[in-house]
Amino acid sequence: MKELWDGGHFNELSYFWDAEKEWMLPCKCVFCDGIFSADEIRQSPEINGEFSLVCDECGARQSCCPKYARGDPRNLALIGHWDGSSE
Repeated sequence: MKELWDGGHFNELSYFWDAEKEWMLPCKCVFCDGIFSADEIRQSPEINGEFSLVCDECGARQSCCPKYARGDPRNLALIGHWDGSSE
């Protein structure tokens, strides 16, 4: 808990609890379960709110209609690490 609540980690995750913040969720490739990050989605061609994506893993083309999440003060954040440091 100490590491989560230090200033650096709290600032990194503050959007997660802020109900005013909204962010795009990643999208999964329907062919191979590869993941498209929100940045990859935004950089892809868009037509009427759907993005045309090409999977780096399998090369398949698909469309993605992004979904969004909003912060909530009830959210719980867990940061896992195995080496004893928070980096």
